[in-house]
Amino acid sequence: MARPLLDDMQVTQTRQRLTIAALELYREVGIEAVTFRELGRRVGISHVTPYRYFSSKEELMNAVRTLAFELFEERLLQTDRPRLDPVARLRRILFELARFGVQRPDDYRLLFEMRQPALEGKSPLMTVRMRSFLFIAGIYRKAVEAGNLKGNPLEQVMVLVAGVHGLVSLHVANQLMAQGVTVERLLQPMLNLLLPMSVVDPQGERSLLPSAPRPRRP
Repeated sequence: MARPLLDDMQVTQTRQRLTIAALELYREVGIEAVTFRELGRRVGISHVTPYRYFSSKEELMNAVRTLAFELFEERLLQTDRPRLDPVARLRRILFELARFGVQRPDDYRLLFEMRQPALEGKSPLMTVRMRSFLFIAGIYRKAVEAGNLKGNPLEQVMVLVAGVHGLVSLHVANQLMAQGVTVERLLQPMLNLLLPMSVVDPQGERSLLPSAPRPRRP
């Protein structure tokens, strides 16, 4: 008997269910344990059914990363305070990026550290990545227009994000603690070198560490 045809809404809803289940599975046991067989068991369908929605594990994990990045983007938007000075907004966003890495190390590793295939320019994952990056660059541009900062917003934001990423990556790899230092101890001095100190938002730069789980070893 031929398989029943699925309409676009059914396909979208089932892909979303599988993607959410795969993200939860990754968070529990890591990327190697994310299999179509286990995914089918979790969702209550045949282990071959996920192949109707994802041609490979790579395609599935790109969908998982897209979902995780959308959740991360939402976190940044909730952190932002548009009425603040743009430099204070930048510092607040960068602190939240670091806080995300400290508090959700497995999600951070999924988004920024694991070896990933090259993405097409119009893929959903590339779209949400660029949207988040351009959001931060837009804040930097406002600081330039206000005369508080100089430079090309895209290039300067890349430098800022790369600096924060370096600190968080060392933390996730359990390297900072081994040297007796923490992300929290180093982040503020680093930002003080790169951004003016006169517009610090104390609430946005609150401690990174309360309730933060230790990263799981890969």
